[in-house]
Amino acid sequence: MPNFPVAFGQQMQSILGEDYHAFIRSLDSDAPVSIRHNQFKFNPFKDGNPVPWCKEALYLPSRPEFSKDPFWHAGCYYVQESASMFIGNIVQQLITEIENPIVLDSCAAPGGKSTHLSSVLHENGLLVSNEVIKTRAHILQENCTKWGLNNVVITNNDPSHFSKVKSFFDILVVDAPCSGEGLFRKQPESVSEWSESAVEFCSNRQKRILEDLWPSLKPGGFLVYSTCTYNKPENEDNLRWLSKQYDVGSVEIKIEPEWNIDFKKQANLSTFRFYPHKTNSEGLFVTVVQKLEQSDYKNFTHLKNPYFHKINKEDFARLQEIIKSENIFLKQQPNGMVNLLPESFYEEIEFLATRLKVIYCGTPIAEVKGKDIIPMQGAANSIYLNQENFNQSDLDLDKAQKFLARQDFDCDAEIGINLVTFNSVPLGWIKKMPNRINNYFPQEWRLRNN
Repeated sequence: MPNFPVAFGQQMQSILGEDYHAFIRSLDSDAPVSIRHNQFKFNPFKDGNPVPWCKEALYLPSRPEFSKDPFWHAGCYYVQESASMFIGNIVQQLITEIENPIVLDSCAAPGGKSTHLSSVLHENGLLVSNEVIKTRAHILQENCTKWGLNNVVITNNDPSHFSKVKSFFDILVVDAPCSGEGLFRKQPESVSEWSESAVEFCSNRQKRILEDLWPSLKPGGFLVYSTCTYNKPENEDNLRWLSKQYDVGSVEIKIEPEWNIDFKKQANLSTFRFYPHKTNSEGLFVTVVQKLEQSDYKNFTHLKNPYFHKINKEDFARLQEIIKSENIFLKQQPNGMVNLLPESFYEEIEFLATRLKVIYCGTPIAEVKGKDIIPMQGAANSIYLNQENFNQSDLDLDKAQKFLARQDFDCDAEIGINLVTFNSVPLGWIKKMPNRINNYFPQEWRLRNN
């Protein structure tokens, strides 16, 4: 167990009282391993204990080498800390009374919350996933592509840029950058980075993020604010600050007593805390408030010069063969890339592209190059892939890992484009030539150290 700073110990004693020693002992135990299954794809896990607040999730008895598992690369599951799955549970409760909800995951990378929220929203809602840091935004894009849903827009913006989309979102999810006290067990090296000044810095940054994003929330909309830390300056104090700055109301969120989530009300506002000595998880703080302020501001979404183009009938007929869905809505980018988009949110997607830096939207499924239609990685990962329309080459584990590592391998395949699968689960594309195989798995995604 690492030596915790004295100030951190004093802080936790004041918060936990008699529970302090049980809390400290819990940090010397092994961190639980939890995965969340993609409910729209094959589930490779048969053994494990359920995560109480997420019906798609399991605790695993040990930690496999996930990076070498083709099912992980195929987006069949996501390795996610169990407490953070509670945010998806909250959003699921909030959207029951919202028609066609639009949700912002404002601090989204690497993608645990975003993949979860896209599943929660599925064909009824739109998710905007934002990441400030460009390199992390590309990791977010990779994970959302692998997950395979088409109701996601990924942006690479500072929170201040969202002032350009006033009163746009029904729900803001702000899992704010924090001092990370809740990850001390999982990441012991983070203990040395903790200080009271770091807590103060994080608290001020969190206020700025909330202040920047608040105008983009619709009147009557909901803010889900969370941190993976325990201290009050980043949590309760920021909640107090928020309630003084804006007109907010409390929101009822249902939890079960056996979940052992620490629930409290502060100035009529609810808070939820996960402690490792009470729940089989790391640390998390969550609160939900409703925006009671009124506004007559309306976004103008009708566009005279849309970014996406219509597709000619001949190309559309061939593109339809890639996708298996009753409601196919395809649009083409100027560079020839074709995206599968959620039709009911098309105007909103075009509007976002005029206000923010959009780096990904819907599912990129193919490129049109002259008379050729070339399927893209997004099509292989899509839950709407019409798998039976392609020549398929099913690989064993060794060859699947070589494909994912972009190493040389041989397989039975037809000349031309083939869908590569593992236990019939799509992984990507190859082109079989008379004397070689061209591997189309993205270079930047490749399996390393195989």
